[in-house]
Amino acid sequence: MLLDPKAIFDSMNLREKIGQMFLHEYTGFDDLSDDLKEMNQKSELGGMILFAGRNVNNVEQLHHMNTKIQSYSKDNKWGLPLMISLDQEGGQLTALFRGTTIFPGNQSLGFTKNIEFARQQGVHVGNELKYAGINVSYAPVLDVAYDNKLGKPIVDNRMYSDEPSIVAEMGTAYIEGLQSTGI
Repeated sequence: MLLDPKAIFDSMNLREKIGQMFLHEYTGFDDLSDDLKEMNQKSELGGMILFAGRNVNNVEQLHHMNTKIQSYSKDNKWGLPLMISLDQEGGQLTALFRGTTIFPGNQSLGFTKNIEFARQQGVHVGNELKYAGINVSYAPVLDVAYDNKLGKPIVDNRMYSDEPSIVAEMGTAYIEGLQSTGI
């Protein structure tokens, strides 16, 4: 069924519009909590943010849980799918790591200065997240690894480089890769 976003938005009351703007967190590895199910039935649930240790065990568990969660979209007025998000930056901040490909942090990728590697990594991660039922990833980190106060680079494997142009090019390619998979 094709959704008409403008028609849906125009028919929402204020409480429903506000509800679509928030991401909720909860603890559970199989299903939504009853209060979130009720919010969805009232068309006041826009989505969730999932966390390692609170919702994520492995890719198969996440796939089954998110398939179940998305099945509840039929219960809200418009059949709106839920936004299910995850922080999958790579390196030391990888919420989903069991059953997926573990890449070195962005700093290692940045050292290569290979834009195509970044794009390919974005596609690969996007395909894994899509299978897991995630439709928004908070990645990549686009900070520049440089401390202006101290006047020197910062060592942080989540950041591509201390050169803004490399950060921009690598980050753009990674994002394009993610987006090509629907993430």
